[in-house]
Amino acid sequence: MKFLFCICSIKNLRENIFLKSKILKNGLTIDCNICSLSTSACKGSVLHNSDSSEQARKSIKASFLYSRRRGAGVKKKKKKTINKKDRTSYAPHVKRYECGKHLGRGGFAQVYEVQSLDSNRVYACKIINKQMLRKPQHQAKLLSEIQLHRKLNHPNIVRFERCFDDKENVYILLERCSNKSLMQLIQMRKRVTEHETRYLLREILCGVQYLHSQNVIHRDLKLGNVLLDEGLHVKLCDFGLAAQLDNSDERKTTICGTPNYIAPEILNGRMTHRTMNGNGNNNGNNIGNNIDTNANDTKHGHSFEVDIWSIGVILFTLLTGKPPFETKNVETTYEKIRKLNYEWPPDVSVSAEAKDMTRSILVIKAEDRPSIHGLLAHPFLAMPLWAFANSCLACVSTLFLPSNSSLELIMTFPAITSPSLQ
Repeated sequence: MKFLFCICSIKNLRENIFLKSKILKNGLTIDCNICSLSTSACKGSVLHNSDSSEQARKSIKASFLYSRRRGAGVKKKKKKTINKKDRTSYAPHVKRYECGKHLGRGGFAQVYEVQSLDSNRVYACKIINKQMLRKPQHQAKLLSEIQLHRKLNHPNIVRFERCFDDKENVYILLERCSNKSLMQLIQMRKRVTEHETRYLLREILCGVQYLHSQNVIHRDLKLGNVLLDEGLHVKLCDFGLAAQLDNSDERKTTICGTPNYIAPEILNGRMTHRTMNGNGNNNGNNIGNNIDTNANDTKHGHSFEVDIWSIGVILFTLLTGKPPFETKNVETTYEKIRKLNYEWPPDVSVSAEAKDMTRSILVIKAEDRPSIHGLLAHPFLAMPLWAFANSCLACVSTLFLPSNSSLELIMTFPAITSPSLQ
């Protein structure tokens, strides 16, 4: 692109008015906006062939100095302080980050810890190689994830910082959650106490409630996508499969999710689908895999209720240490989901209130599942504020103790119930 400038433009630049420039197209004569003359008759000299805005500014400065030497310059004005917000007045600042340890991977992305060399703030950075984005649908999926995530703002949602790219990769900077995910917590602890489950579940429900208020379905809620920050607050992450609805009555027909957590209404609209890893295994090695297949054969589609179902699976897993429908074969897992075939482990003590809440969520008909408001009012979660605060404090102080720790006694809390339930 070539820019055309006249001395009138230069004068206005000195007066801190935006540079008046015209683009010369097809050799046509363009009138000067300042002196109302054609460029060939303008009282100032005309500058051509500036191939970039930086070169244009250099040409303007040189021409102005030349004009002053010939007595055609403008009157000298007092020096003004540069406005920090005026990024046209100085070279743009390039943010730099130092790449740290590898945090994990998911889908096409590798996640690393990075530190800003300007502020020393630490972030999590998703790095997606552009070679993985050759297909238009993959590009559209990534763009949709970025556009959706960047507009979300809630204490229980991982904060979106910024995104940028270079010739090789796309980089997405996110809030760093130093206490990792609930999946890693369960791997270390095997399972958590009911007090801890109450605390975690309340925060998960608050995050999902916010998403649904924004007409967003997460569609991939699972232990691996529930992170914990430094203060052990829940942060929902990974919006790669999330859907933005135009209105609350809209239904989606895309088949997507993670095998252990997928809702039956999604499976009921699913044609024969190959297993994720080709060998039919559905063990812990492929728990992070998901499916995302477009299908138009779903009769009624799915909506917010699929997230409620996934919350029920998370609740069962936190209490028992194992997903309710997990098997070694993914097709067997799907069959158990369709038939609602799960059992409580006989060697794990679970309260009647916790079982009742799980049972109310894990139902085949989506319309029969409780709302988030209803779940927050369930007896398993309903407790006085002072009791819930005590539960939270106990949770924060003991959440990451190994299950075989010598401090196991610290995790034995007195029974806390609502007076109205006694």
